[in-house]
Amino acid sequence: MKTVKKVGTVNYANMVVPRDYKCDDCGAIPVRLWRQYQTAVSQTKLLCTACAEHDQKNCHSEGWCSSYFLGRGLSIGWYVPAIPMQGRDTYWSHAAAPAKALDWWNKLPEKKDTKNTNFVAVVF
Repeated sequence: MKTVKKVGTVNYANMVVPRDYKCDDCGAIPVRLWRQYQTAVSQTKLLCTACAEHDQKNCHSEGWCSSYFLGRGLSIGWYVPAIPMQGRDTYWSHAAAPAKALDWWNKLPEKKDTKNTNFVAVVF
C-alpha cells in the first residue's frame, strides 16, 4: 500500500519546517523546495533547486535555463515554490502566497551545503 503524502506542520514565525519537507531525489533538508505545478499534494514531487533544475533540463533543449536562474520569475520549468499553508494540508499557489509565507520560503537556504543563519526547527 502506497503512503499518502501530507504537507505537515509549518510555522512561519518560528521558521518551523514540516517533517517531510525534503527533496524527493537527494533528501536535502531544510532547503527551498519546488513542487509540480497543478499536481495534487498526495502526488506531487518535491525537489530542491538543484534537482528541479536538473529534472527540467532533461525535458528541454540543450542550453535551457529556468526563469528562476535567469532572475525572471519563480518557476523552474513546471516546478513552482512549495510553500506550505499554515494549518492546512496543502501548498499556496506561489502567486497567492501571503508575504509571511513567501518570506518563510525565501529564508530557507537554496542549497543543502549553504549555512542557514535562521533558526529552523524540523517537526518530528
